[in-house]
Amino acid sequence: LQRAGLVSAAIGVESFSDPVLGSMDKGRTENGNLAAVELLVSHGINTRFNIVTGFPGETHHSFLHTLQQTEALLSTAQNSGSDCLLAMSVEPFCVMPGSRVYASPHQFGVEIERGLGAEYRDRIGEQVWEFVEQVPTSFKIQDTSAAEVHQRRRILESLASDTNYWG
Repeated sequence: LQRAGLVSAAIGVESFSDPVLGSMDKGRTENGNLAAVELLVSHGINTRFNIVTGFPGETHHSFLHTLQQTEALLSTAQNSGSDCLLAMSVEPFCVMPGSRVYASPHQFGVEIERGLGAEYRDRIGEQVWEFVEQVPTSFKIQDTSAAEVHQRRRILESLASDTNYWG
């Protein structure tokens, strides 16, 4: 790939927990994600991987496992002597129209609130209103608070800043 001109790649790793990846229906495994990132880095390709915190079913244990794997991956890359960059981006889980969680929220233990409320209907056109009524305005994940999800995100983001990688 490098000989063909590839200089950077982005991988939607999302998690290093097989149960969470299974819930996401990613079709990937922890070992496959690790191997993909390690392979790109070993060939000198700048690599960015994404982690999602708070996906329904993520437990404290599965988060800690993802954290440990991320730390090990960043440390290995930092100590490899390679000139390529390894970066991580971290996003909190959110419900998106068209996703499996949006289509079947109760299957994932998620409660979704949609729309802005009737007081906004007169301020926007009917066509826009029909769209806005479908967009999640908030959601609640059974057994996981928003504060916990954002705390997990901050912990992972601190890894990127501690290792001086762009992220």
